[in-house]
Amino acid sequence: MSAKNSFRNRTTPTQPAAWRGWLLFGAAVVATFALGVLAASILQRREEAKAGLPLEPIAEYETDSSKWAVNWPRQYDSYRGGEESSSETKFGGAYPRDLLAETPANVILFAGYGFAKEYRQARGHLHTIEDVVNTTRLTPTTAATCWTCKSPDVVRLMADMGPAEFYKQTFDSFKG
Repeated sequence: MSAKNSFRNRTTPTQPAAWRGWLLFGAAVVATFALGVLAASILQRREEAKAGLPLEPIAEYETDSSKWAVNWPRQYDSYRGGEESSSETKFGGAYPRDLLAETPANVILFAGYGFAKEYRQARGHLHTIEDVVNTTRLTPTTAATCWTCKSPDVVRLMADMGPAEFYKQTFDSFKG
């Protein structure tokens, strides 16, 4: 056998098909994603287990925040923290900033709206009802929709009278 023929008969290593590499890559991506979702789910369930169940049952439409304090004391303490503030700060505190006095151009900007009469910075959840009831922006025809952001009792009222009937009311009809 000549040297020329022996060279031709040698076999060269074959390359794997390109699609096999892409298939392996795709399977690795899917497996990594699935393991990530599984790990996130496990961690979330662990946190839920730490939280535990409420210690004391609470009525469905309970609006008294002190009754929620038994099950969530840290949140309640944070909520009540707004009551004790006696400081006047740039970002609120017990004395809300008068935003119209600070920026008189807002009177022109809000012309025709209630905010042109009075526009004070919010003092927090603890004071929302007190602040909205005492604002000069209210008129006898102000809609009850203002209560939806202010009162914890709105859910019960809507369940009792229905949303359509609730929204037909005026703000003053729920002022107590």
